[in-house]
Amino acid sequence: MAYELAPTTPPEGRLLTDKFQPSEIAGMFAHLRQRGTRYGMVFNDAERASNSRLSLLAGEFAKDAGRYDQFHENVFKAFFTDLKDIGQIDELLEIAANSGLDAEELRQALAENRHQERLDTAKAEAGRLGINAIPAFLFENDQVISGALPPEVFRNTIKEIHDGTFTKPLM
Repeated sequence: MAYELAPTTPPEGRLLTDKFQPSEIAGMFAHLRQRGTRYGMVFNDAERASNSRLSLLAGEFAKDAGRYDQFHENVFKAFFTDLKDIGQIDELLEIAANSGLDAEELRQALAENRHQERLDTAKAEAGRLGINAIPAFLFENDQVISGALPPEVFRNTIKEIHDGTFTKPLM
């Protein structure tokens, strides 16, 4: 489900230092690099957070075109590795084209706000489930794990769900 983590981020993005101390930012990227290296993911130090709304809408467009996985992978790399502003339409159109999507058709879909209803529905569902962080994982009986947590948390949660002892969402 598409989830807009910070919908109040202005269209031009926001400096990370507007929300975090420099030491927190450095620690966050060091942690991402450490966790991502074993999976071949490259996280570079960013200065800005993008407004993700257009990229989420573009992701819905990519789903309809059967190219979501490639698009999602390319948006991830563009943002975290190449430090592109995924809130800017020209960046998204380039990513779309590199993902096998029709960039002009995407431009039209974004201009028409064609997939906004899906984002609104996802936002309402996330609110119902108490999701306020990403990533978020939904298990049976609406049990949710939110945030980037160690694998042991997932193992324990799955075991507790299986045993019928998991009683509260972790958030």
